Amino acid sequence: MIRLVKLISLLLAVSLLLGACQSDTFTTDQDVPSGDLEELDPSDALVVYWHSLTGADEDRMLGMIDDFNASNEWGITVVGEYQGDPETLYTRVVAGLSDDQLPNLVTTDPSLVAAYAAQDAAVALSPYFESKEWGFTQAELEDFYPSALASGGLPQFDDERFSFPTCRSLQVLYYNVDWLKELGHDAPPATWDEFREIACAAREPADDLYGFEFGMDSALLSSLLATQGAALLNSDATAYTLGGEQGQVTLQFLQDLTQDGCALWETEAGTLSDFGAGEILFAVSSTDELSLYRRTIAEGANFDWALSALPHTTKETLVGVKGSSLTILRGSPKEQLAAWLFVKWLSEPEQQAYWSQETARFPIRKSALSAMDDYLAENPQYSLAAQLLENQWITEPAVTAYSACRAEIGRMLYAVTAGESVDQWLSDTLTRCNQTLDEGLP
Repeated sequence: MIRLVKLISLLLAVSLLLGACQSDTFTTDQDVPSGDLEELDPSDALVVYWHSLTGADEDRMLGMIDDFNASNEWGITVVGEYQGDPETLYTRVVAGLSDDQLPNLVTTDPSLVAAYAAQDAAVALSPYFESKEWGFTQAELEDFYPSALASGGLPQFDDERFSFPTCRSLQVLYYNVDWLKELGHDAPPATWDEFREIACAAREPADDLYGFEFGMDSALLSSLLATQGAALLNSDATAYTLGGEQGQVTLQFLQDLTQDGCALWETEAGTLSDFGAGEILFAVSSTDELSLYRRTIAEGANFDWALSALPHTTKETLVGVKGSSLTILRGSPKEQLAAWLFVKWLSEPEQQAYWSQETARFPIRKSALSAMDDYLAENPQYSLAAQLLENQWITEPAVTAYSACRAEIGRMLYAVTAGESVDQWLSDTLTRCNQTLDEGLP
């Protein structure tokens, strides 16, 4: 694609940066009264968008930015700039907070959204959602998966939304269909007790075959707890609980599963490689890896495989989701509105369907999925996962400094599955995680 608009945008961005010291482009006035918002004119605004996309994903996003720049009715120009992974990007934003040299829009992880909000850098999105002029119609709101709309709220800020997802990946149970049938089962396990029974039945010491393989994944513990009615945090996000009594039961479950030889810690080859070689029956992983699983299995043991929601004891099926979101940073009211209009455009069904098919991620709107019939037919595992989108979504905590607690959880999982004290590690990790919550920012 010939990116004439992108070239113009880049020249404008350079001009902006050169004149930043004399410009009032970036201000701290982010609170726009609803009446004023309705009267704002975003015409000819420049939106600087810092992202973390690389490779083909970056090319796709830059192409979409070109399309938006060429077609939006207000003459808004978006400039996309790569700034490293979300934490590196966050560090660069923090460096610009003191003198308000901020981009207008950033890619964020959930815990970093909370960090932006805690520093009064992020813009609350409720006024834009509810705007009669610039928000969503009721029909449009009903087109979103309910959990997609709920996923942006921050419990530390009265569930105010400071970010908006563009797509999501699901955490699912990958399983070897052929092997499962050999064990006498036509469907994946529905409960964790059944999961343990099947995983242990799959164990064949002589051939180094195991029922399950896992590693230092805090999302696994979060999902295990959620599917048993517990959580890593208390309800108002003021303290970690790590599941309380259920956390102890869950860690003991993983320890027993490993110590009994039914599961193993991730090998040097990795879970993906071991699953593809037909050496493990179950794997819990993100749908981000769907194409990798497909290729690895085809090049490996070439068995029939499928995926499903994780086992659960809750009444409802819960599905773990992850993925970055977009956060609007404080700036002039005009720029904030322009950034919102770009975010809103990315959420439209046409853009959602394109991005989902190109990246194997999942849309946040129902009508986008209904426009993907050919893709669903060609990708049966993706189609299976897509059926889970209507269920309630669960996410890891969207609180400040969660990355530090995530690392502590990983250390705990490794220790307890190696046979160390569940009680001691749970207690120590709980203390350290709550210290990170008290300390606040990354």
